[in-house]
Amino acid sequence: MKPAVGTLLIVAAIAAFAWGITHGGMHFSRQDSVVQSGAAEGAIIKTNSLPLAPIAGAVLLVAGVIVLVSSRGTSGPSTNAGGPTAGSRE
Repeated sequence: MKPAVGTLLIVAAIAAFAWGITHGGMHFSRQDSVVQSGAAEGAIIKTNSLPLAPIAGAVLLVAGVIVLVSSRGTSGPSTNAGGPTAGSRE
């Protein structure tokens, strides 16, 4: 079950990276007043972007790799194939 979750997280990370590349992140604008003289006013509109999709993709990728690595150590066969252990008495 864990390898499937890890693989799903990595696929979601790839999708988030692709979304970030094609759309460039989240954009927002704000307006700043520059000059006010009586009824006339000058303003500047600044557009900023936040690369939210690539950040989320990086977090998903790291989480997916951690899940895959942690599941790899628990899913294999036991190294002690029924033989005596160091503390056992025979």
